[in-house]
Amino acid sequence: AMDEVVVPPGGAGLLACLLCCGCVFWSLWIACIIWCVVVVNQSSALSNSTECIYSVFGYETNIWHFCFMAVIIIPILSFLVGIIRSAYAESKFLFNALGQISGAFSLVMGIWGVLLWTNLTNECDIFYETSYSSLLLIFKVYVVVLIIGFVSYVCTICLLLAVGTTVIMSMLGGSPERYESIPDSLSDLQQQQQAEQGQAQQQSQASNLPPTTDYV
Repeated sequence: AMDEVVVPPGGAGLLACLLCCGCVFWSLWIACIIWCVVVVNQSSALSNSTECIYSVFGYETNIWHFCFMAVIIIPILSFLVGIIRSAYAESKFLFNALGQISGAFSLVMGIWGVLLWTNLTNECDIFYETSYSSLLLIFKVYVVVLIIGFVSYVCTICLLLAVGTTVIMSMLGGSPERYESIPDSLSDLQQQQQAEQGQAQQQSQASNLPPTTDYV
């Protein structure tokens, strides 16, 4: 007879609750992405606009160009990089090198967004709030998320480097207990040498004693 699966009391309800929460989360996430794409598409008139244009990295851009890259282009590039990484999974060097591309994307987009935000004048802020409030919201949310992601990425790299450095130093330098017996002055060194000589003489004298025989 096949073993019956015993569900603990309340386990089915908890599992159903987790599934429902997961479905709601992913549904909201997909709806948010679709909404961002629709807003960027509806604001495409700004792509050729001469209002609120700023020179960043030598190019004349505005927040629509940033949102277009962040919402559409970067996810597509990240997806392609993920496919290439899976193809080179056997090569650790290429796999890890390709994995750093996401961090580079976050760095470039984060710097771009911060420069645009700092150059955003009050007139342009009012212009976007009046005519493109949804696009301005997407812009600010993406800049904050990219900055947080990049800072987390840098902190992770620094933590890994610190752990690796500690491990290497412990392997090369040894434990601190090795240096506890080092004397602090010349007199301490002489006393230590005399003590070692005395111990050596006692051991040599003990080894030269004739063997004893017990008599009953």
